[in-house]
Amino acid sequence: MSAYGGWRASRPGPSGTWGPLLVGLLGAGLIVDGVFVTDAGAGFPPGAPAGAPEISRHGALHGLGPMPTVGGMTVGCPVFARRFAALRRWGWVAVCVAAAVAAVLLTAWSDPEGPAYDWCSRRRSCSRSWRLWRPA
Repeated sequence: MSAYGGWRASRPGPSGTWGPLLVGLLGAGLIVDGVFVTDAGAGFPPGAPAGAPEISRHGALHGLGPMPTVGGMTVGCPVFARRFAALRRWGWVAVCVAAAVAAVLLTAWSDPEGPAYDWCSRRRSCSRSWRLWRPA
């Protein structure tokens, strides 16, 4: 409904088609995540077995939900930034760009094999080392 309302309110104009479509994609991903529950395991929720569970169909479909959600937000924010720039609403441009950058960085940071995670872990260890050596 939000995507449809956004489409009606923003047409005609910059990002009048793609912005609402991407909001709809984000919403569809959230609905998939909510309808198809994940499998209990790895200690979550409390009382669940400690190991990784065998993935059910519901768990597999739940795993597909973040792709359209993160994709819709990450691509939608620059689309809306373009719209707000055309309308000269610079505060909203900054918010949209910051949200897109944060989404990309947080997604990269959560990957233990990714470069952002490696950089953050090195930075944390350097920071701890500095705190230990500073009093000496």
